[in-house]
Amino acid sequence: MFSRLFCLLKSVLFIFLFLIPVWSQAQPEKPSVNVKQLVDEALQSNPEILAAKRRWEVFKEKVPQAAALEDPMLGFGIINLPTNFSFRDEDMTMKELSISQKFPFPGKRPLMKEMAEKEAEAVHTEIQGKIHQIVRDVKTAYYDLSHVYRTTEVVERNKGILEDFAKIAETRYSVGEGIQQDVLKPMWRSPRWWMS
Repeated sequence: MFSRLFCLLKSVLFIFLFLIPVWSQAQPEKPSVNVKQLVDEALQSNPEILAAKRRWEVFKEKVPQAAALEDPMLGFGIINLPTNFSFRDEDMTMKELSISQKFPFPGKRPLMKEMAEKEAEAVHTEIQGKIHQIVRDVKTAYYDLSHVYRTTEVVERNKGILEDFAKIAETRYSVGEGIQQDVLKPMWRSPRWWMS
């Protein structure tokens, strides 16, 4: 009778240790979040990256403006106008019409264009740095969270196995094959279980 019960306990233990993990792996898993999807979403909706891209567009638009000539000036003036506003009463009344254009020193416009291009390139480099930082932060958070979930699963599985061992020890004691110490001090509660 005791040998039949012992064989039954062995088969139950076999089922718990070997067949249940295989059965749980065969079941379809819940749809999980992909790290690539999280990175793409973070890059599309991150306010720092969006602001840096707008800033880059502004600096990119400054490049052709930096090489352009200043706007021409059109001027109109009146000199020695009498108080009655008559242009014919005073011979010294002058009417003046002017058009002016500033020309920078030769070679200054290409240098200004090159400087604007360098500023736009610096902002673009800043954007790339932000992108790499966001990708690194999202991946670090994802894998840290994944590690926590995996650790929790392992702890729960180990807890279940140890509870099964405790039940087996209680059953062995109840049928007279185990010793009382196995029931009173389960292996994981003993301070020296790892030394034995």
